[in-house]
Amino acid sequence: HLQGRLHLSPIVRNELLRVEAASGNLRWRLPLEGGIPLAPVVVGNTAWVGTRGGRLYRVDLASGNSPGYFTIPQSLGTPPAIDPQRNLIYQVGLESNLYILEAGDETTCRAVVYLGHAPDTITAPPLLIDQLYLLIPQNTGLKYSELRVYKLQEEGASVALAQVESLEGQVHTPPQREANAAVVATDAAGLYMYAIGDSQAAKPLSQIARQAGGTSLPVAPQLRLRPDHLWVADRMLQCYAFQEATGNFTPVWQRYAGDVFLQPLQSAGPALVHSRRVPGKPGVVVAALGAEQGDTFWETVLAAPSATGPLVDPDARTVAALTTGGALFEVPLDQLNRRNVVSQPAQQVAASEALSP
Repeated sequence: HLQGRLHLSPIVRNELLRVEAASGNLRWRLPLEGGIPLAPVVVGNTAWVGTRGGRLYRVDLASGNSPGYFTIPQSLGTPPAIDPQRNLIYQVGLESNLYILEAGDETTCRAVVYLGHAPDTITAPPLLIDQLYLLIPQNTGLKYSELRVYKLQEEGASVALAQVESLEGQVHTPPQREANAAVVATDAAGLYMYAIGDSQAAKPLSQIARQAGGTSLPVAPQLRLRPDHLWVADRMLQCYAFQEATGNFTPVWQRYAGDVFLQPLQSAGPALVHSRRVPGKPGVVVAALGAEQGDTFWETVLAAPSATGPLVDPDARTVAALTTGGALFEVPLDQLNRRNVVSQPAQQVAASEALSP
């Protein structure tokens, strides 16, 4: 989401779209070749979009035009990290190499750095920190991974390995940073938080808090980090406080045990917004909670099919429809010949209660 607009990269059609956030009206559509597109990275008025086949597209967000693409000589599995001040792009290849590109009138390759990773062992994009460090998680086994910290050199045109942190579980979601802290989560429920050192620090990262992994059923988590709290959505949605003095994460609240979380967590003021599937229930639930207390502000069910045919009430002169998500919509009969959109149900059963026995 950017300045009231929403950018989507559908996998089915291999296209990048820009639509109006409020109305969903299409602004532009850009077909992409070179395999399945990866998540776009937005910097200013430019989006960088990699494809599985090794192309890195540069797209102008105002017009939807692309001046072309740079071809990486191997497949890609993650989006790049961007340094807008130095106009440098850090693109990890599917195996072995890190490509450092410069974004000028034409995208050029500044360096190829051998990292030595096996195919498909880096599945989360790197995290760039203040033109100082590049954090790259690498899955080194079925139940283990490493957080590799590279120090930027030569004005960012080269990197050198500075630190390796061992993690329990694999990393499939991007590390996050807030102020002077960075956090990494694994699919074994491992949580690792670090303080970020300056360029003179003996170690780039110093551990603040740790929660050991240990689950036998891997789930890639979604994260949201703020100065005093961390929210994690894996087998449930949990809020943690962290204490540097004890080195522990302290649970604050838990919600939605057993649900499946689909998208990265978003925060807006005091609200935490998420999307999830409820086992045995139709559609996708989108909800906003109080970030600190976990109380529900609102929730709605998307893509729930109709549970009945049209229900006509001749006395009230309305037609109603009930969805399998528990939403009852009513439309006056005299409005059926108009192109009105009814987006608010007259009544709504909570998603957790819809179609319950």
